[in-house]
Amino acid sequence: MDGNELSARPRMEHRNDGLSDSPHPFANDLFRRIGMDIKQAVSIAKQNIIELFGEEGLINVGLEEVERDGAFWHITIGFSRPWNSTRNALTAITGEMLPKRAYRVVSLSDDDGNLLSIKRRDAVTE
Repeated sequence: MDGNELSARPRMEHRNDGLSDSPHPFANDLFRRIGMDIKQAVSIAKQNIIELFGEEGLINVGLEEVERDGAFWHITIGFSRPWNSTRNALTAITGEMLPKRAYRVVSLSDDDGNLLSIKRRDAVTE
């Protein structure tokens, strides 16, 4: 076996850009597809909720759940609206209304963070 045979074989090299010189057609796609981390996805989801529902005077905006499903993020954000409140015995005494929680599942593309949907999620009662 001479040097020419070795150089003709495809080889994998380490590159600083995270890509490989793999002979396998899918390998570069795997190395290239990094996507968002969980903190980025949650931040984008909250930002979308605040921007879209902001005129409703949202309060208590917070993360409830996160699920990554392949190339998609499904992030549940909870919030309250001042006009959507209830009274109970305690609030009757204090005079303060108890704001109800609303929940929305924000679906994002993992590749670029694009908003795919915002859907209502009903609260689970225990």
